[in-house]
Amino acid sequence: MRSAFPEHWNKITSFAESVFYLTPQEAESFQADLNAILFRYRDRLEDPALRPEGAVPMELVQFTFPADALRPLED
Repeated sequence: MRSAFPEHWNKITSFAESVFYLTPQEAESFQADLNAILFRYRDRLEDPALRPEGAVPMELVQFTFPADALRPLED
């Protein structure tokens, strides 16, 4: 699908999968940091007048979960 995008959009879109080793506290901080970045643009969703000229909808699908689901997790 990305190959159908114009070259500029191909450079600024991504598909990535990453694994991080985090403690529960670090995972909480990580999630808070991600939310802070994402919510920077949240008001544009409800108020189209806040969208800069040329803004297009971008979709992010995010999953955060322990990758080693077979191992019992500690609280």
